[in-house]
Amino acid sequence: MILKWVQAAIETCGVETQEVFTTEANMLIEGVSNLYATPGASPLWDRFENDISRRRSDGEQLVEHLCPNSPILLFNDEGVWKGFKFASGADLCCVLHESPGFEFYVTDGDLSYVVCYNHHEYIIGVGDAYDLVLKLTDNW
Repeated sequence: MILKWVQAAIETCGVETQEVFTTEANMLIEGVSNLYATPGASPLWDRFENDISRRRSDGEQLVEHLCPNSPILLFNDEGVWKGFKFASGADLCCVLHESPGFEFYVTDGDLSYVVCYNHHEYIIGVGDAYDLVLKLTDNW
């Protein structure tokens, strides 16, 4: 279902993307997990180490500033990891704005950062995103 929402939003926004198929999405999530999380069965965002979070009702809008260059959107759609590569944070922000809310992760090809926006409306940063999220305030 989420995949269809995102595909429709990509079309609405008219942005260029490259789909991240399940095999690559799994490798990216595994890499993120190995770098930034403890092992376990709970949600990835709940297992992050050395993370910072802020409760923000505008989390989707912040992605443009937190993940400006070549962001990779990752999400779990009915138990299967999927995603899309975007040219810019602005393109990704448009797609998120046009989609119903869902839990997502954003990283780059080097996995130098991860930004997560979860269903509790917390924006979470690890890696290079830590300091950026630290500067935010709660606005719930």
